[in-house]
Amino acid sequence: MNNAMAAGLVEVAVDFVGTIVEGNGLLSPAEKADVIDEELRTYLIARAKSLARTITKEEKYYISEAEVLAAIMRMLEDGFYEENIFKKMFYDRGVIWSIESPIFREYTDIINKAPEEIKSKILRLFRKKYYDLGWDAGIAQYLKEQYHYESDYEIVDIIDKSVVKGIYKVRIRMADTNEIVEIFIKKAEKRVDLRNEVAFWKTVKICFTPLYGGSHLAQLPVFYKNNAGPDILIMPCVGTGQLSDPVTQKRFVEQIPMLAAHAALGDIVGRNDRDLGNIRFDENVAYGIDISNFLGSDEDYDWIIEDIMQGIDEMTLLTLLPDYANGPESRRELLKQWVDEYRKTWEYARRNNDIIKRIINETYGNGTGEGKIELLTERLKERETVLEQRLKAQLIDYETRRLYSRYMDGSGSGKKSIAEYLEKFRKILTEKFYVKYPGYRSLQRATIEEICADIEKRLSGKDREVLRQEIADIRKNAMLITDVTQIVSCPSGSIGHP
Repeated sequence: MNNAMAAGLVEVAVDFVGTIVEGNGLLSPAEKADVIDEELRTYLIARAKSLARTITKEEKYYISEAEVLAAIMRMLEDGFYEENIFKKMFYDRGVIWSIESPIFREYTDIINKAPEEIKSKILRLFRKKYYDLGWDAGIAQYLKEQYHYESDYEIVDIIDKSVVKGIYKVRIRMADTNEIVEIFIKKAEKRVDLRNEVAFWKTVKICFTPLYGGSHLAQLPVFYKNNAGPDILIMPCVGTGQLSDPVTQKRFVEQIPMLAAHAALGDIVGRNDRDLGNIRFDENVAYGIDISNFLGSDEDYDWIIEDIMQGIDEMTLLTLLPDYANGPESRRELLKQWVDEYRKTWEYARRNNDIIKRIINETYGNGTGEGKIELLTERLKERETVLEQRLKAQLIDYETRRLYSRYMDGSGSGKKSIAEYLEKFRKILTEKFYVKYPGYRSLQRATIEEICADIEKRLSGKDREVLRQEIADIRKNAMLITDVTQIVSCPSGSIGHP
């Protein structure tokens, strides 16, 4: 780094120091000099230089070292939970990204692998911001409600889990017992009602425990209405297993009743964005995390079908089983078992809908709660319609995407997680969805129909004929499976073109 660049980076850091004092009064001048010192500035400058280089190499996106440093400083200044540089890189540009990209790990390692002295300074900034926002009272409420603990506690560590905005695992030590509690904290956003996650988890714990194999979810999320700053949701850390772990993946994929129950509950309450990365596992229990929707709009339910087509649904995991790959006969038997369990869950919800309604009233109160109860009543009547849509999306649309994905450059290269391996044309939507929700046109992405048509144009005549025959076989097998097993209550042939 040349001297001019170094001076520029240090100037950004100095400007940041002034802002943190004058803008929100977090630290006194003496405290400021102690925390934002030369050691911390030097560390952050080095990390910014390395991250800028990695971003350019991995994502072919040029970003200056000064811009990266300024973004890191804003993260510390704004209280850690704001959007970061990846929001601009990906969301704002409509670019699809991989969570496995090294840039995310390098970014979070700025905090997670910081030397002890550096980490203590960052943790001090975190604590001060935390108390200034009034979130300490929210944690006290959480500990009281979920642990029956009403004494002192201390934040002893944070683990950065950020992607496009700040997400942190917070470790708390209860002073009287020295017990360590791990939590996640979500900051309120305009687009998301944090109470949705509370309602979902309560529904799982209170209403669906028998279907999930016994008692679990010892702690539930707590929504804290904050008078001193943004509202927050305090979440327990659940599920240590992820799909990137082959042992966890093998153990869970074989739990067909769990998969089906998890999918059915999500379909009933409109939980979309069921990215397989948003599922955690413990023993034979699955936990859904990042629950943005609960008995919301038609769009939420339409997104569920789009997600199935893209391969980011619980049902997609069935494709990893030998019985799914061994032809239509074995696939039929596997899906029949899955559908039976799915229907049982839906029926269980119908019989216990009074419990769900009580949870809704307790969580939302009048107004919002009444609308959700009406939607629940109507949704519970639609089991077979939803099941038909789901099976079509899986057996035809997803399978067709798998075919076309073979012709994409680099589709089989590189290291992929299980979730990424299953995803096919992630975030690529259907023309039908764009027509219904034209606002998404601003993403400026091609539809799946346009992409598939372009792939066909690039094929030789012989390869094109082979592809079309394979598509015909997909439709034929889908009709055979649904007709012979009577998986769905619909006339033969009602499953159509993707």
